[in-house]
This record gives sequence, structure tokens and C-alpha cells, in this order.
Amino acid sequence: MTAFAATGALTRFALRRERARLTTLTVVLVGLLALSVPALAKAYATAEQQQERAKLMRTPVGIIFGGPGYGLGHYTIGPMVVNEMLPVLVIALIIVNVLIVIRHTRAEEETGRAELIRAAAVGRRAPITSALLTCLAGDVVIGALTALVLAGGNLPAADSAATGLGLALTGLSFAAITVVIAQVTAHARTAVGLSALAFGGLYLLRVLGDFVAPGGSTLSWFSPSEWVFQARPYVELRWWPLALHAILFVVAVPVAYLLAAHRDVGTGLVAPRPGPAVAGRWLSGTLALHLRLQRGTVITWTIVAALLGLFYGGLSSQVSGMFQKNPDTIRMFGGDLSRITDGFLATMLVYVSILSTIVAIVSVTRIRSEERDGRAEIVLATPTGRVRWMGTALLTGAVTATVTQILGGFCLALTASGALRDPGLLGTLSLATFNYLPIPLLFAGVAALVFGLFPRAATALPWALLGLGLAVTLLSGLIELPAWMKKLSPFNIPALVPLQDVDATPLLAMGGAAVVAAALGLVAFRLRDLAATA
Repeated sequence: MTAFAATGALTRFALRRERARLTTLTVVLVGLLALSVPALAKAYATAEQQQERAKLMRTPVGIIFGGPGYGLGHYTIGPMVVNEMLPVLVIALIIVNVLIVIRHTRAEEETGRAELIRAAAVGRRAPITSALLTCLAGDVVIGALTALVLAGGNLPAADSAATGLGLALTGLSFAAITVVIAQVTAHARTAVGLSALAFGGLYLLRVLGDFVAPGGSTLSWFSPSEWVFQARPYVELRWWPLALHAILFVVAVPVAYLLAAHRDVGTGLVAPRPGPAVAGRWLSGTLALHLRLQRGTVITWTIVAALLGLFYGGLSSQVSGMFQKNPDTIRMFGGDLSRITDGFLATMLVYVSILSTIVAIVSVTRIRSEERDGRAEIVLATPTGRVRWMGTALLTGAVTATVTQILGGFCLALTASGALRDPGLLGTLSLATFNYLPIPLLFAGVAALVFGLFPRAATALPWALLGLGLAVTLLSGLIELPAWMKKLSPFNIPALVPLQDVDATPLLAMGGAAVVAAALGLVAFRLRDLAATA
């Protein structure tokens, strides 16, 4: 038996398990690109409009979210797509590659399924290889469709092919990095956290390098997410930066094989420290249990929200100067130049609400993994009732989302009031934060409802709904959507406070819907059987 025995069978099985996730990702990313390319071409039809748009990409915000900024001197639709749309595709593809690798390597070992599989005629390297092949299949499809969409949008075929290839290779490179990280720790959640930390650190290197010099500096090249931009599609196409992905892959994968061979199945290279023999008094009760399980999530996302608020609040003093010659951006932020800063701050509060919504979904959907892996059954075998167990989980999700929202909004208000030298803005923005709080609470309620009614879809469906909401929100800033379509995204429903006055009606409606959905989810869970299998 070879080290790669049964790789094909494991890959087919993994593709079957990932068919919904990969299909959804493909439809969302390719569909978003297919809608955005003609929308950008229509919105920025003249050279003057395109150059005004290029000024936005020279700002700190443009560098952070765009990249090195090739083609800004002669900004056409091709460079516009690469600088403004490609980063979204890259980040989404990296996240999914990380999750796929962890699910089919570390998570399989943690649950014990890997040991059962290896009891058959399965090679030592087959699980790692099948996870990478699964990522490769998804990346190739998305990359090819991306190239076809771009070429179909009257963009040069060779540059479109390079863009699609670079996108696919970027996802595969981070899959290879994640395979190495998965050998370090014994827990899937820790592996996801370490992978996110690695991606965040490499992305920060890219940002810092692009700040140092136009077109990127030496520091930028240390980040694999930079290499697709360094190919300079639609400007001065060069293929050789994409070869760096192959070098990274050839180095990382053998390292992963080597590390996997030097540890036992189900363990990591770094052994987890033993916990206390006796739980503290504070850990008694289901609420304390859920808070303990969510400790890492709470700490991580509150820090991210705080940093986001601090950073963008500090930029608020530059906003008016950034956008005063860009009519399209002024329209996106409310249409009134005198209040452009208010529009920017309102948009940043929406971003904070997106983070808090992610926290709410992560927290509430955690109960599905507890049920699926059999741990919920152990808890429910005690006098703890179903409503109490699920209700405290919902309370935990609501509290963590609220803390994230308030802290992110307060940090935004703190630095914005200092940058604008307006002490009164601290109280105004802090109160405005509560205007967006019903959004994460609504998603938490919907996640609870799905868990109660459709436990098998309890993880995928809330994330799909969030993806739909984000796609509609992004498109509504690029093209004119019908009013009913804009309302498909909860992020478009609240008034843009402080740019606009508070409208309590939609907030009460979303809050009421959240309560009703959560209540129905509790009732449905109480009436159904436990679903212990995926």
C-alpha cells in the first residue's frame, strides 16, 4: 500500500460533502463579478470619471482594501476590477479554502473519524492530499469562471486568464499554509484561529508594504495575497509572480507531510495544556458553560471590532478631502458634501454591525456542533431542560454581538471625535451604534429558527443569508437596485445614522422579528428529536 492509497475515494467523498459550500461560493462570487463589471463600466463610462475614481484608491482606505494600485495613472475598467473587486474574491476564497482544509484534516481527527478511515486501506498522506485536491477543484472552477466573466466583459483575454489563474493559485497557497498549521494543534477551532491569525498577519504585511511605496515594496512580496496583483493584469501583464505560488505549494505540502508523520493521529505537535481537575464555581450552569465555550470568539471579535473602530475613526478627518471631487462616492455617502463625514461614519457603523452579525452567527450556530457531536445529549441528560440550554446559548450570542457592536461603535466615536475635534460626536456616535444593533439580533434569531426547524442546515443557511445580505449591500453601492431588492439586506434597512434621522419603525420590526424567530426556534427544538449526525 502506498502513502497515497485511497486518495481518489477520499477526494470524491470530500467533494460530495462540500458540494453545497462550493456551489454557493461559486454562484455568489462569480455572480457578483458578473453584475459588477457591466455596472462599473456604466457608472464610469468616461476617462474623467475613471480618473476621479482612481483618486479614491490612492487614499489609505483604497490601499488597505485595494492593493498596490497598478493602473491608477490610466484607470480603466480592467484595473478598476482588479483593484476594487478582486480583493473581495481573494479574501472569500482564502476563507473557504481554510475551512475546507481544517474540516477534512484536523476536524476529522478531533472527532475520531480519521482513525476509523485509516483502519482501512488508506495511505498516510491520503487525507491531506484529498483536502488539497478538494480545494484545487473548487479553486480551478472559480478561477476559470472568473476569467470567462472578465473576458466576456470585453476585457483582454490574456489578462483575464491571468486574473483567474492568480485568484485560484492564491486560494491554493493558503490551503497549503493551512495544511501545515493543522499539524500543530489538536483542535479544529484552534487551527482555524491560527490560520486566521496567519492570514491577518500576511495581509497586514501586504498593507504595510503597499503603504511604503506605490506599487508595493519588498515587504509586500512576503504576502501570497499580493502576488496576483503583482502580475499587473490589464496594465503590464507579467506571469512570473504567479510562479511564486507554485514554489510556496511545493515547499509547504512536503513540510505538512513530514510533520504529520512525526505525530500520532488525533494529536498536534503542540500538546494542549491540561485543564483544572475541578471546575470553578463560576462554571456552574448552562450560561457559564456557553460563555466558557465562546470565550475565544468573544475576545477575538471584540478586539477586531475595536481595532476597526479606532482605525476608521482616525481617518474621519480626511474623508471630506478624499471625496470632494468624486461625485459617485459623494452620492454613495448621502449626496451632500457638507455631511460627507457623517455618511462615512454611518457606513463604518454598518461595517461594525457586519462584524457583530458574524459574532452572532458563530455563537448561535455553535449549538449545532454541540448537538451533532453528542455533547448536547450529555448536558440534556441532566436536569437541564432543552429550552434552558438553547435559551442560554441564544442569550450568549446576543450578549457577545451586543458587546462587539457597542465596543466597535464606541472606539469609532472615540477616535472620530478626537480627529474631528468635536467632543460632542463621542456621545452622538455612541448612541448611533444602537441603531444598528437589531441587525445582529435578527440574524441570531433566524439562526435559532433554522436550528430548531432544519438542524442539518443550521450552519450553512445562516451564513448563506449573510452572504446574500452582503452581496445586496455591496451591489446597492455600485448599481441602482430596485427598492424591494435593497430591502433583502437587513444592512440596508436602518437609517444611516448620524447622516439621517433615526427611524424607529424598521428597528422595532427587526427586533420583533428576532424575538419571534428565536421563540419559534426554541419551540421547534423542544418538539423535535436530537439530530446527532451531520
